[in-house]
Amino acid sequence: MRLPTNLIPYEYDLWIRPFVVPDDYISFNTTWNFTTDGNVTIYFTCVTPTTQIVLHGDNIELIEHSLLLTNLATNKADLSITGHNYSDVTQMFTFTLSGTLQANTNYSLHIDYYGNITNDLKGFYWQTYQEYGVTKYMASTQFQPTDARRALPCFDEPAMKAVFVVHIIHSVGFTALANQKMNRTEIFAKGWNATHFDPTKKMSTYLLAFAVADFGYTEMTANTIRNTTIRVWSQKSQVNQTYFAACMAKTALEYYEQYYGYEFPLEKQDLLAVPQLSFGAMENWGLVIYRDYVLLYDNSTYPYSAKQHVAVDVSHELAHQWFGDLVTMAWWDDIWLNEGFASLIEFKGSDLTSACKPDTFDMVDQFVTDVQGAMALDQYGTSHPIYVPVATAAEANQVFDDISYDKGGAVLNQLNHTLGLMPSNPNKTVFLDGLQQYLSLHAYGNAAHDDLWAALQDACNRNNVTGWVPGQVLNVSEYMNRWILQMGFPVVNVTRNAAAGQITLAQQRFLVGPDLGVRSPYNYQWYTPLWYFDPTTGNTILDWIVLDQQKTITNAAIFGPQQSWYLLNPQVYGMYRVNYDAANWNALQKQLLTNYTVIDVRARAQLLDDAFTLSRANMLPYTTALNLASYLPKEMHFVPLGVGMSQLQYIGKMFSQTADYEFYQNYMTNMVKNQSDPKNPINSLNCQFNVSTCVQDANRAFQNLLNTCGRNTSTTSDPTCNSIPPDQRAAVYCTGVANMGLVGLNFMVQKYAIETVGIEKQALLLGMSCVQSRWLNDKLMSLVAAGVIEHSAAGT
Repeated sequence: MRLPTNLIPYEYDLWIRPFVVPDDYISFNTTWNFTTDGNVTIYFTCVTPTTQIVLHGDNIELIEHSLLLTNLATNKADLSITGHNYSDVTQMFTFTLSGTLQANTNYSLHIDYYGNITNDLKGFYWQTYQEYGVTKYMASTQFQPTDARRALPCFDEPAMKAVFVVHIIHSVGFTALANQKMNRTEIFAKGWNATHFDPTKKMSTYLLAFAVADFGYTEMTANTIRNTTIRVWSQKSQVNQTYFAACMAKTALEYYEQYYGYEFPLEKQDLLAVPQLSFGAMENWGLVIYRDYVLLYDNSTYPYSAKQHVAVDVSHELAHQWFGDLVTMAWWDDIWLNEGFASLIEFKGSDLTSACKPDTFDMVDQFVTDVQGAMALDQYGTSHPIYVPVATAAEANQVFDDISYDKGGAVLNQLNHTLGLMPSNPNKTVFLDGLQQYLSLHAYGNAAHDDLWAALQDACNRNNVTGWVPGQVLNVSEYMNRWILQMGFPVVNVTRNAAAGQITLAQQRFLVGPDLGVRSPYNYQWYTPLWYFDPTTGNTILDWIVLDQQKTITNAAIFGPQQSWYLLNPQVYGMYRVNYDAANWNALQKQLLTNYTVIDVRARAQLLDDAFTLSRANMLPYTTALNLASYLPKEMHFVPLGVGMSQLQYIGKMFSQTADYEFYQNYMTNMVKNQSDPKNPINSLNCQFNVSTCVQDANRAFQNLLNTCGRNTSTTSDPTCNSIPPDQRAAVYCTGVANMGLVGLNFMVQKYAIETVGIEKQALLLGMSCVQSRWLNDKLMSLVAAGVIEHSAAGT
């Protein structure tokens, strides 16, 4: 049930005091632990006359005598609140008034209330951490999608944007943080301070954020129009791990301000690392909150892969500061606009790290794995469209999935490359031209996907971008609605007539498994942009496949007999699979064996993913896929190598309970034995497939770890205790637990219980999961059930 639209909020004045365990500075009645008291004054405009006020609230108690309704035109309480009721189903308070609120009039409603600080990672919640042997407490927020109502009565819908003025009363031992910069801190009472914050920009309730903690920070200044102050907050013992995130935040903000063509409107940007969070991170405007191991990094404790994760996650959340925070989806059914776009743009932001580190993450090449992740979900009859109706809070939570994130990013990337570059400015894409118009038109407001299509249509008109009809400007909504309003994607089947110098193509819905009969308004047909590689120039050419129409392309220079192979979708701009004729699959295999670098990294990864998945769908012989993968022992780039190994591991799962698994094990040993770069995650497969040197080295390292750390209270993140390089710990822990059984598992559990570094807790947890016997696995599950291992430890 949605809120009525007769009242529109424009400002909240919020005072809140959290009681988070008495400390050395303050004492209070212990029955108040993990509660709040507060008050809020909500300023709103009456659009149409009404005798009721309807607000959201959850797990809060209103103080009846405090309710005060004021007519701001007369500055009088012209009307009184005669009563209210509450619905657990809708999570709404309905206040009955003594008269009628008048249209085009501003009012204020003051409410005193009590709340709860829970530990379920929702609303305003508490958490603990160990620092210098002491258990410490903190509290922070997670309001997306519908949990701001757990912290204050409010109009808790994304289109109900307002300004928030926040005042936090807190223990003098805590620092208070909120979306905007601190205005001042003053003594409130003995042991209590009151921190007041500047008014926020106009924003949605789910982006409101605050925290109280005994934290420290690293500070930098971004070269933005407002010289934005960046602070990365963490436990004081972890501040030395915050520099890289601060540098990435500075770099990303500077880049995005230029990219979006819209100034960053805040004077400060905080990034906060907390021990527990239901998501990996949350893009609250001006106060982004991260799970600690997602934000922190140092090379003595964290594997190199964690550095990339920090770069990506910082870039993702800061991309939201414009696309999501400045302009917000009108309702949760378009959450894919926020998440899909951030999933795309994070790859631009995270590779701009020259100021923070000397090398690159090759993020452009890695985006192919997001496309493949989207297809891996969307190729089943159980998938769903990107855009789905959302009616309830529970349904809002369900749309935060890889279809929204990965497929959303994939189809926006496809659209970006379809529109191409501006003829008048070859350094700027038409997509960006339309995007900048969209942000400018809807800044501080809300929008739906049709609004984005309209802005991009204007950009197409300005730049004369043609579509599948020669000479006609591309119809953006007709093109894109087929990609977001129906689930699935096509496979393009192609054959070549070399003598005629042509290829013939047709598309169909691609499915692995049965068609479950879910109907589509578009009959599972698409306007599909078809890119193909021109080996004579090295360029990529764009054409179209239209719905169920067969397509023939004639180009003797590309498809004639002088070319041994041809390649479609070479940079994986399009979200579709390609199934070649047998002759071309064989020619591609020969090229990979002869010199695989001739084919683009992304194309190599996609060829492997397509071949194996087509085989699973009975559209291609498995021998073709396995022959294609035979070049992998030579492959040195981690993207196609990872894709190939993932597909081969799926085959291993199918063989794992058969007598033929020995042959598979030998096959995989030969595949991975030449991979020796410890920073390459594929190297861990050496131990998994019993490459003898890897297993021997790992067992020796694990035994040494038990000898040096097993008899003391040191944590495995302590370099004086653990000499295993961070990049090798996953393989060593897994191999050690697999071979040492109960002794190895008990050691992992013991060290997990005292570990304070989030990324190391993850490594220990993954090590535990490598137990080989059924009874040890049952023991591990019992530890999870008993709370010895945190349920949230697996992350997001």
